[in-house]
Formats: sequence, C-alpha cells, structure tokens
Amino acid sequence: MSNLENFNFDEFDLDIQTSEDPRFSDQNILLKSQSNIKIPVVDFFKDIIYKITKNNDRIKAIFENIINSKLLEQSQETKVFNSHFMAIQRDVQNDLAQEFIDLDDLYKEMTVRPKRIEHYTIQYTSERNNLLSGIVSEKERMELIFSWEMDAKLEIVIQEIKKIATKLFTLFSELSDKRIVRGATQKQELLFEDSKSLCLIIFDELEETRKQINERILQS
Repeated sequence: MSNLENFNFDEFDLDIQTSEDPRFSDQNILLKSQSNIKIPVVDFFKDIIYKITKNNDRIKAIFENIINSKLLEQSQETKVFNSHFMAIQRDVQNDLAQEFIDLDDLYKEMTVRPKRIEHYTIQYTSERNNLLSGIVSEKERMELIFSWEMDAKLEIVIQEIKKIATKLFTLFSELSDKRIVRGATQKQELLFEDSKSLCLIIFDELEETRKQINERILQS
C-alpha cells in the first residue's frame, strides 16, 4: 500500500562523510565542520521516524483488517462505505507514500550530503536567521538547521497520517451509527473494533510524538 517497505534505516549513513571530493570543493570545509554530526539530534530524529513509520504500519493494518473482514462487501447498504474506504486507501497509496519518500530523501540529504547553509537559510524568517547568526560554531548552526528542516517535514507527515486516521475513524463511526456492524459476524465485528482502536492509538501516539519534537526544538 505504500513504499515504506523500502524505508530501510540500515541504509542510512548517520556519519557525515568527511572525505574531500573535488566536485564539492566549496562544501569540504562545511563537511569537516560537521564530521561529528552523529550526535543525539540525529539519533533523536531517527527514532522519531521509526515511531511515525510504526503508525503508518497501523494504517496498513486497518486496511488489511477491513478488507479481510469483507464487512463492506456484504450488502448494497455498505457499497457507499466501501467506495469511501477505497478512496481513503488511494490517499495512502499516493499522498502518504510520497510524503514518506520525501522524508527519506530529506533525512539522507541532511545526514549524508547537506547543501550549503545558505540553501536552507534563504527561506527562514529574520528571527531564525538572527538566531543562527549568533551561533559561532558552524557545526552547531547545522545541527539547528537539521532540527528545523526535519521538524517541518515531520509535521507534514504527521498531519497526513492524522488526516487518514481521522477519515477512517469517521467512516467507522458512521458504520456504527447505521448499525451495520451489528449485523456482522463475531469475527467481522472483532476486526472492525480492532481497527477503530488502532485509530485511537494512532491519534495518541502522534500527539506524543509531536510533543517530543517540540521539546527537542525548544532545547536546541
């Protein structure tokens, strides 16, 4: 359903490369200054990505539960719900999958071959740039930029997952209101209830993850 099967953390090089490359001579000094970027901030965001990926796996489990239950295929009354369900699944296959690809690309960029500082700062507010200008160490400035860039992208991914989970939970609530689930078999009802519970777990864990990120940014 998504490309997360290819999201292999083992492939990530968490140490910035310090070997000089004549093709990137203007970046060699910058890369040397970041040779110790395998620091808590990198490990922190690696852990955050792992947690968010787990919630995407829960989204996939919800789809598997409902599809395996055949709950939405049993009558004319459930056809419209099945149509909505499939539309949400397309959102996962397209929008959410692309957000994870973009997240993967950004993480690799920031930890393997970051662009020049100016590439990131040009889009920042004067407040952020003033804060950066007050930091003498180039490595520390890049650590802060790393945090800001990852924070911005993770917020997009988190909101996309929440949007999908909200659509699913709303659909399940409508099914319950129409008492369609009451006509289901015990197995179907169990899969349905498990799916609703997974939505609530996703909401709680994403909220906790958002708090962790905010606390980390404030400490930067």
